[in-house]
Amino acid sequence: MRNIQLTITLLFLLSVNIFCQDNIPFTLSPSLIAIQVSNIDSSEAWYKNNLGFVVKDKKEFPDYGLKISFLELNGFGLELVENKKSISRSELIKNYPKESEIQGFAKLTFKVDNIDAADSHLKKMGVKYLFNLQKSNIPGKENQMWLMVSDIDGNWIQLVSDN
Repeated sequence: MRNIQLTITLLFLLSVNIFCQDNIPFTLSPSLIAIQVSNIDSSEAWYKNNLGFVVKDKKEFPDYGLKISFLELNGFGLELVENKKSISRSELIKNYPKESEIQGFAKLTFKVDNIDAADSHLKKMGVKYLFNLQKSNIPGKENQMWLMVSDIDGNWIQLVSDN
C-alpha cells in the first residue's frame, strides 16, 4: 500500500509542472514524501547518519498505531511513518520467486554535488548497495554518475551527480 501511495504522490508532484503548467492557476513544487518503515528509531538514525537528514518533529498516535518522524534536508521533507498495520515487502512477496518486484514506488533520487564523497561515505557506513557507482547510459547525460543503495527497509535511494 505504501508503495502505491508513494508512487502516486511522486508522479503527481513531478507531472504537474510538465503536463498541467499552463492549465492551472498555481505552481507546485515537491515538498515532502512519506515512507512507511518498520522501526521509526532505526530508520530515523539511518537517514540522519547516512544522508544527513535532521529530525524536525516527532508525533505518536497510539489509538491508530502510528509513530511519525518529520525529517528535513535542504528544504525537502521526509516523513517516516511506523504503522503497526503495515506489512514488510519481504513478507508480502515471500511466496513469490526471489526476483519478484512490487509495482508502485521504485526509488527516491537525490542530486549530490560530490558523488565520489557520497560513495565513500556510504561505503564507510556499511550501507547496502544495489548498484555501484557508474556512468549514466542516458543520451545527453553521459557525464552523469549515479549509484543506488537501500535503506534498512529495502527502499531504493539513488544518488546522481553531473560531475
